[in-house]
Amino acid sequence: EQLSGKPWRVLIKDTVVRIPVVRKHRGQRTWGKQHVIRLAAYCRLIEACESADAPFGVLMFAGSYDCVLILNTPETRERLQRALVDVRRFLDVHRAGEFTPVAPNDSRCRGCHFGRPRWFVANRSETELGGKKLLPRRTRPPNADQSSPLYHCDCGDRFDWVPPHEQAVELGIAQER
Repeated sequence: EQLSGKPWRVLIKDTVVRIPVVRKHRGQRTWGKQHVIRLAAYCRLIEACESADAPFGVLMFAGSYDCVLILNTPETRERLQRALVDVRRFLDVHRAGEFTPVAPNDSRCRGCHFGRPRWFVANRSETELGGKKLLPRRTRPPNADQSSPLYHCDCGDRFDWVPPHEQAVELGIAQER
């Protein structure tokens, strides 16, 4: 299935029980299906690669000793299996070039390094994806003359837009969301 990864810690009991531990670094002390599926995947990896039992996983919350135990039940394993099928379908669609994500409508782009604008320099600053150079999405600040620099970024080149990164907003080449 080509799963890979490693939990933050693995607790060991005797020689046959391994418990994966994952830390949630930020946000509220809540958990969602992504945490359940991630721990189920670690349990599966431990069972397959180490021939050990992984009856549950532990999700620890940042800045405390609070944690949640996520049981590795048949239902949890089925949720993992469905998630893997969904991911494989998504990757097939993505490889075929048929997927274009919807631009986010919140502030997540504000500090993302993929959206940070940089000067466009032909044959030196292009974004590469899968070993191929992407067509750059070049832009200038409004009312700039033709001699002023063009800007682009990795995200903009990939998805043909100017993301609302804080520096792009300051330059006037993007609108704050």
